[in-house]
Amino acid sequence: MATETYETLNADSVMSGMERVVYDYAIGLRMSDESAMKCVRGLIDVLYLNFKGQLMYIPTGDGSDRADLYNKVYHEFTGRNHAELAVKYRHSVQWVYNVIRRRHDSAIRALQDDLFPFDIAPEVEHRPVLLQIIAEYLPAEWMRAGMAEADANKLAGKLAAYTIEHYPGIAITISEGLHRRHTDRYLPGLL
Repeated sequence: MATETYETLNADSVMSGMERVVYDYAIGLRMSDESAMKCVRGLIDVLYLNFKGQLMYIPTGDGSDRADLYNKVYHEFTGRNHAELAVKYRHSVQWVYNVIRRRHDSAIRALQDDLFPFDIAPEVEHRPVLLQIIAEYLPAEWMRAGMAEADANKLAGKLAAYTIEHYPGIAITISEGLHRRHTDRYLPGLL
């Protein structure tokens, strides 16, 4: 009988997995070892600066399927089937009410945008914070380390996908100790 082993999931193992993705990608681009380590150091520093002493939640998805789900619920809504939609989509009845209200407000805004520009707050699609940080901050750090912009953006997508796939729903604390342990491995002279 085969025995499966599972990696212990803790903050160090999550960070190490993310570091491995960044380092391997940079080396695959034929960047020098020093430049690849600078890319990893950028990852560590950006996560630390944005989550210092807080929980970093890794989402179960990127949220892109959420809009499709909201539209399905809105279009299937008959005015009396809140409970049925809640059961069908495995959410609470309150969640269905909120989806219907948000989509209804959005539809009104689309029709009356010029009439009442300040009456209804714009609907904002929320992307998980970690994914925003990966997409918006990390590519600049990697470009500073010598990576081309297109490659940095591609790496951001790969890192986000890897993180969601391997650590969905996990929250880790980005502590000073975690930061120190991981920066000591990558270019300690840059501290």
